[in-house]
Amino acid sequence: VGAGTVVVTLSGTSVSSASPVVVTATVKEADGSVAKGRVVSFITNLGTINPTSGSALTDNDGFASVTLRAGSVAGAGQ
Repeated sequence: VGAGTVVVTLSGTSVSSASPVVVTATVKEADGSVAKGRVVSFITNLGTINPTSGSALTDNDGFASVTLRAGSVAGAGQ
């Protein structure tokens, strides 16, 4: 996003293979307006993302979401 902003939030405080979380990016344009129809790419090496492409389009409210499921590699919190 040029000079806009992206804020990432999780639906929970922990993730496991049995209990995935939804990762949501809220995207705004430089002028603070909602960024509609933007491609957001999510990347991880500690689990899997659904959709497997790792990409989602922002909706009319500027939200793009994917599901993150933990893999077998331990992260900083483990």
